[in-house]
Amino acid sequence: MATPFLTTSTTLSLSLSTHLHRLSSSLSSTCFPFKPNLDRVRRNPSLLASYGNPHLFNHEDHHSTYKSLLSTRVLGPKSNFLQMGPSETSCSREILVKSSASDSSNTVISTLSQKVFGVLHLVVSLGIVLAMDKFLKQAFVAAAIKFPSALFGMFCIFSVLVILDITIPAAATSLMNFFEPALMFIQRWLPLFYVPALVVLPLSVRDIPAASGLKICFIIDTVEGNCLEHHMPLLLPTHRFECCPFHFEMNHQSTRRKLGDIFCFDPELTVMKMQISVLDSSAAGGWLASLCVAGFTAIAIRKIVKTEMVDAEPMAKPSSFAPIEFWTWGGIFLASFVSAIFYPTALGTTARTCLPFLLASTVLGYMVGSGLPSAVKKVLHPIICCALSADLAAVAFGYISQSGVDAVLGDYLTKVSSNPGAGDVLMGFLGSVILSFAFSMFKQRKLVKRHAAEIFISIILSSLFSLYSTALVGRLVGLEPSLTVSILPRCITVALALSIVSLFEGANSSLTAAAVVVTGLIGANFVQATLDKLRFRDPIARGIATASSAHGLGTAALSAKEPEALPFCAIAYGLTGIFGSLFCSVPVIRQSLLAIVG
Repeated sequence: MATPFLTTSTTLSLSLSTHLHRLSSSLSSTCFPFKPNLDRVRRNPSLLASYGNPHLFNHEDHHSTYKSLLSTRVLGPKSNFLQMGPSETSCSREILVKSSASDSSNTVISTLSQKVFGVLHLVVSLGIVLAMDKFLKQAFVAAAIKFPSALFGMFCIFSVLVILDITIPAAATSLMNFFEPALMFIQRWLPLFYVPALVVLPLSVRDIPAASGLKICFIIDTVEGNCLEHHMPLLLPTHRFECCPFHFEMNHQSTRRKLGDIFCFDPELTVMKMQISVLDSSAAGGWLASLCVAGFTAIAIRKIVKTEMVDAEPMAKPSSFAPIEFWTWGGIFLASFVSAIFYPTALGTTARTCLPFLLASTVLGYMVGSGLPSAVKKVLHPIICCALSADLAAVAFGYISQSGVDAVLGDYLTKVSSNPGAGDVLMGFLGSVILSFAFSMFKQRKLVKRHAAEIFISIILSSLFSLYSTALVGRLVGLEPSLTVSILPRCITVALALSIVSLFEGANSSLTAAAVVVTGLIGANFVQATLDKLRFRDPIARGIATASSAHGLGTAALSAKEPEALPFCAIAYGLTGIFGSLFCSVPVIRQSLLAIVG
């Protein structure tokens, strides 16, 4: 009687023989597709090179294939199962190489298709947002409506999203996903849209008296007693102070002297210095006062309502700049700069011809500034680096072409749709920025609903305080009414600030944009340290206070180190501009502001 072990071994051997025979037949048909014509293959060198080593087509080796396959043994757990000879190894290697090559090519094709689809998705989604903004502007102009068109569009988008979320949630989600590339693009390049006003600042303040410029600086930032000394070189780079008995040129070297030494020459300026000292000690207006009002109000309301904190919806961050982007924009700058020197009107006008290299210099400045170490950014903010880069490019081109820097800066921001400059292209995205607020608010709708009391009350009070305190301080220091009106929306993002001043007659929109940018720069540099000194520990208070006083630039600076405050910054960033626009659109409030201004 056969032992169980022999029975098992026999059964296993038969089973293996059957499977090995099938496997060998399969390998033979795979590795030797031309078995009937092996002699012809051996005699033809080209075919021989195509199908591998000569020994693969030797009859003896071909028969040895079966022997090697059938010579497997069951020797125990460490036995080599299905050992293959050199022919089978070579054939298997050939199959694996072909398979891996096919997989890699499929991967490359799939990656390229995804990138192409991503670019098309971005172009379509961003194009729809831009087209919507342009359509609303034209419709409001045709209907003679003074209300900001982009703000109306933002309300419409937000309302549609809320209705879809209630009725068809999947449709709301799909709509958000569709516009996500456009929103990320706007978020990534948002600071660039503020830069044009800062680049052409020397032209904007040329007709403003030096004394009025000092008053504007004070209204913007009553942070410290010497704040004017630090920021005046930025605001008034080309002015002269008429100081007896000599002219005092405002430049980097002269600003090292104390402003008190300057004021002593002129009685009128001495009076203004006394006004600044009194108002500065009481912090009657400016960035610090706006920050305090928003922060302390948020803390007080939150203590009253006693709402517990919940986790906010995660906010996606834009990708960092790749080396290919630096090289691409650098190439555009060099090629267009040289071309514009030899052919100043190659694209029809000087503004169009200068547009490529001025735009490239602005973008390169922002990319370089964003990559600087944190310690350097405290001194040289990316926005300043961006503006300096564009101004340096304008100075270089004006010197080489002998056209002058003023002419180049005039081509940078023409404000003519038929002859746009680089600044016009960048500022053309401001309406899209407002429309994007609808999507940001919709993302944080649960957070807004939960903390509605502290968010809305603090933002409303802060917006009203900012408008009326600016008007009052301008009246107290004797600033011209037209200039005071121009800087009323200093704590509101540029996109909405320009819409607000358009409601007032005689306002200087360039000065408005410059005041907003400078306010944001002050907030970006000092906001975190100031919040710590004021002992604002609540992320709600820190976020609302930052965005209400320094809009987008302050938000970017704070959220980079405190991501938990980003949702509240984003909400306050949009709502501050919205409420400011709504308040100035009300005739009673607008007339009261004009009455205070004088």
